[in-house]
Amino acid sequence: MMQSTEDIYSLLVPLHEERLILPRASVAEVVRYAEPEAQLDGTGWFKGSIQWHGRSIPLISFEGLCGTDAPAPGGRTRIVVVYALSPDDRLSTYGVLAEGFPQIVRVNREVILQDLSYKPEAGQPILCRIRMINETAYIPDLENVESMIREHQRSATDPAA
Repeated sequence: MMQSTEDIYSLLVPLHEERLILPRASVAEVVRYAEPEAQLDGTGWFKGSIQWHGRSIPLISFEGLCGTDAPAPGGRTRIVVVYALSPDDRLSTYGVLAEGFPQIVRVNREVILQDLSYKPEAGQPILCRIRMINETAYIPDLENVESMIREHQRSATDPAA
């Protein structure tokens, strides 16, 4: 069987009640959960910072970004380290909490369909939801996610901003 040139290897990232799908090339590594340096800022989505390969990176909850609560981290919790789309001195990678180990999937036009019945709420970092055989997954708006992280970093270092 010949592989289509339009196949994209992706990771199906388990969340508490949903899944994200990310291109494999956008993920640096999946690591065991590490307790973040506490950030008491009240956002609910910014969990603090973790050490990854000798540097501090932000850790976020995608569910929190969408306005829902994520469960407390447990033995299956993982951190998906994502490359920033537009890396800079302050943000080149960041961690996203996952409720288990992501699954590698190969997607193409034949196996995915946009779920037209789903409309993300305004302000949510979701482009759309897709259907794959018997799975659904969100395609995150990574530009929006990174913008929210950068804004949070700016306000944390300059409270007057």
